[in-house]
Amino acid sequence: MTKRIYPIIIVVYLITVLFWACKPEEELTTSPVNLVFSVDTVSFDTVFSQLDSLHIRPISVTKQLRVSNPNKNAVKTNIRIINNGNTGNIFRLNIDGVPTNQIYGKQIDGEDSLIIFIQCYIDANERQNINDTFGIFSQLVFETNGNTQEVNLIAWGQNGKYFKNEVLDC
Repeated sequence: MTKRIYPIIIVVYLITVLFWACKPEEELTTSPVNLVFSVDTVSFDTVFSQLDSLHIRPISVTKQLRVSNPNKNAVKTNIRIINNGNTGNIFRLNIDGVPTNQIYGKQIDGEDSLIIFIQCYIDANERQNINDTFGIFSQLVFETNGNTQEVNLIAWGQNGKYFKNEVLDC
């Protein structure tokens, strides 16, 4: 019986040791780093801004931005939106599964990437001339070890015209 139990104990011990040291700590770099972006501008074309009959804000499509760290070492970056005079939170982010418009100290491992999901919500009540098409311009700012990079956020909006129980003469 003891001859059978020793190999089992040794195998369990080796498996435990292997899983214990599975992933080494990522070494952080402190030198200036240029992150690589999948696009330089995230653009939303014709986001309807007027509330519907149920007073639900129209939801835009969800765009994604891939942020890559081409270096061998991990980096920590701060991510935030600059609204350029726009009131409210027009652009909404989901960074690594967390809905937020800013995040500080986000680690991107070496030769790895991060995907940011972006949506746009435009409030028609904030526009002066609500019959015209209008543009919203913001920036997504990345601050990494003293280096600042920007990705443009652009949304074109227009109020939707909803016809309720009406017949159109065509």
